[in-house]
Amino acid sequence: MLDDQKMKDTIITTPRKITDRVRQLCNQIDRTQKPRYVAVRPEEYARETDCFFNVDEKIQREGGRRQLGWTIWEMKNVFLEAEFHAVWQSESGQLVDITPKKDGERRILFQPDSIRTYNRESVDNIRLALRNDPEVNEYLHLHERFRTILKDHRIGNSAPGGFPVSLPLHAQNEIILIQKRLLELQPIISRMSLR
Repeated sequence: MLDDQKMKDTIITTPRKITDRVRQLCNQIDRTQKPRYVAVRPEEYARETDCFFNVDEKIQREGGRRQLGWTIWEMKNVFLEAEFHAVWQSESGQLVDITPKKDGERRILFQPDSIRTYNRESVDNIRLALRNDPEVNEYLHLHERFRTILKDHRIGNSAPGGFPVSLPLHAQNEIILIQKRLLELQPIISRMSLR
C-alpha cells in the first residue's frame, strides 16, 4: 500500500528557508503563530512516527508540556506539505522534537497550532503546490482522495490511527487505482524536484 511515508522517502526534506510560500501554508494552519526551526533530539525510548506517545512519555518523566503543530516538509520546486505533529516544550519554553526521524533530520520546521486538538484520530497532511502543473495537482489530489477514502470508512478507533480493519470492495478498487496512478506519477514528480 502506498502511503505518505513512501512519498516522503524520496526527496522530501525540511525547507532550508522560511519563504513566502512556506508562510502561506503556515497561515492556512494558524495565523496567530509563526513557523520556527526546532532541534531534533530523540529520546532513547521514543518511537519513529509516534510523536504523541513520545511527548506524553517525556512529560511524565520530566514535566513540561505538549505543543501541537505541524512539521513542514518540502519537495523542492514541487510542493510543501504540513504533517500534524507534537513536540515537547520545556518548563522554560524551549521546543524540542524528541521523535526520531527515519531520514536523520537534525531539525524540523515547525508551525505551532493553537487551534487544533489531538483526539487520537489520524489527521491528513495539508499540501500546497509550488508550481502550476497538472501532474503535481493530480498527485496532490490523489493523496487527498486516498486519505479521504480511509477516513470515510474508518471503523471507530479499532485499528491503529483509526483506520479501517476492512474496506468495502468499491473503496478497495478505488484505492488500487489511486496507488497505481501515484506509482506512475512518482518518477515524474521526483524529476521535477531535481530541476
